[in-house]
Amino acid sequence: MSVHGGRLRSLRRQHNRTLSNLRSKIDRKEKGSRRWKRLVRAKNRQLQKIRNRIEDFLHKTATRLVNTLHERRVGSVVVGDLTGIRERISYGSRMNQRLHQWAYSKFEHMLTCKAQLRG
Repeated sequence: MSVHGGRLRSLRRQHNRTLSNLRSKIDRKEKGSRRWKRLVRAKNRQLQKIRNRIEDFLHKTATRLVNTLHERRVGSVVVGDLTGIRERISYGSRMNQRLHQWAYSKFEHMLTCKAQLRG
């Protein structure tokens, strides 16, 4: 089974783009005004929707992976240790942004919980 991160990368890009657009609009308004508050609420609502979609994608991917491993009677799962990778490597601003937005720990936690539930 292979999992491609294109969908997740697309959602991350959408999140970053939405955040950038709404922050620039908010910055042009007077802090505390009615329009400013409305834009802040809209920003929070839109970003929460995207975060929910990212979370859903990670859950579905982890579930598919655990189900596939269970069907193939795999007894143990080994996840690599990526601690310090962000500090060791510098690819430039765009690649660093992608690297720092990895949901590695969250995905590893989901995978561990779902694997334990399946036995």
